[in-house]
Amino acid sequence: MNNNDIVNIITNSFSVTEKENLNIETLLNFIQHTQKNINKICIAGTPYGLLLYLLFIKDFSKTLFIFYGNYPLFDAIDELRKQGYVCLETGRSALTVKENDLYLSIIKYLSSNINQYPVTVYGQDTSPIVNEFINDRFVLFEDGRISYISRADAKKTKGFHVNIYDSGINTIIYTGLEPIPKELQCIAQIIDLKEQWNSMNYLHQKLTLKVFGFDVMEINQLISSGRDTILFTRNYSKVGKCSETNQIHMYTDILSNYDNNKIIIKPHPNDDIDYKQFFGDCMVLPKKMPAELIQFCNLPIKKVVSVDATSNVFGVFSNVEIDLYTEMIEKYHIIKTRNTNS
Repeated sequence: MNNNDIVNIITNSFSVTEKENLNIETLLNFIQHTQKNINKICIAGTPYGLLLYLLFIKDFSKTLFIFYGNYPLFDAIDELRKQGYVCLETGRSALTVKENDLYLSIIKYLSSNINQYPVTVYGQDTSPIVNEFINDRFVLFEDGRISYISRADAKKTKGFHVNIYDSGINTIIYTGLEPIPKELQCIAQIIDLKEQWNSMNYLHQKLTLKVFGFDVMEINQLISSGRDTILFTRNYSKVGKCSETNQIHMYTDILSNYDNNKIIIKPHPNDDIDYKQFFGDCMVLPKKMPAELIQFCNLPIKKVVSVDATSNVFGVFSNVEIDLYTEMIEKYHIIKTRNTNS
């Protein structure tokens, strides 16, 4: 497929209105090399992965975004498109067949011709499509603690591929959640997320908050009213590690130890349970909002409550009191799919 092929596919597949809504004209310019202002491609599948990219790059005005999967990034995509960014999607159930086929065609074209473009590609570890883009300019972002496991454990993961040990990877961006395996230290770059945030200019900070639907003033008012304890859920039932009933009973058990009028619940990005239905006295934050943003805005959280000791939130809230209920794993029959100590 050459440039003319992909241009014809795009031109003939969409109406004028559809092209405007999807930033197709900007994309056409990019494919035809008539527009030179895109020099980065960001491949993101989770709020955390998107946040790492925005923080690391700081000025992401010259980026083509590729999103995959059904994590709650829909609002982020809409906001980025409103700001004029080109966003491609794949694997999202809400896409029409026409949209999905077009995006897949474009992504396949870009990945197979990536060496022809003067762009740096940034991708999140465990993404199912990053392998198609790996070249000598590829930068890989961690995908939480899974990106720190040994080569032996990487071979045991089920349902996804850990990319950190792929031979084509020459730079990995870490945040220091755990010790980096020795054989990866030569290609690792550690960043401090709070420092990255503080070094962004105000306009990019504001846009980043807007992308994730974060209202700092509203949250500040919420916490100043007495809600200073935050419970981070996991998506155990969604990924088949327990029943939804058991997951609800587990958090009911945990929250019985607290005054729920002081509790904020932050659902996992891939957790579909409606916690407001079961915990009416608690405040439930949007699941699309990365936990890191709570810290970046200096919101006065005094205590973090969680079940899983491997949760990323412990790297974020390292300076507050932590209540960890690991005994709930056994009590509510949460299936362990990976042993990080083996």
